[in-house]
Amino acid sequence: MNTTSTSRLPLRTKLIFSSGDLSTSIPLAILMFFQLYFLTDVAGVRPDYAGWAIGASRLWDAVNDPHAREPSSHIAGTG
Repeated sequence: MNTTSTSRLPLRTKLIFSSGDLSTSIPLAILMFFQLYFLTDVAGVRPDYAGWAIGASRLWDAVNDPHAREPSSHIAGTG
């Protein structure tokens, strides 16, 4: 079986497949927008502190997600 095909997916196919992510990314973007509004206008947190809080949590997530995924990939029957 030859799996080294040089054909490319058309742009239409890529757009159709990527549109499936919109169902989760749009609500999350709305939540992130309102989180920043809540922190600055309702809770009274300075904008720079609110930005740091959101940025630090994103960095924490980016660093720790691969480490949390590693043990689960070694459980029998998951890959």
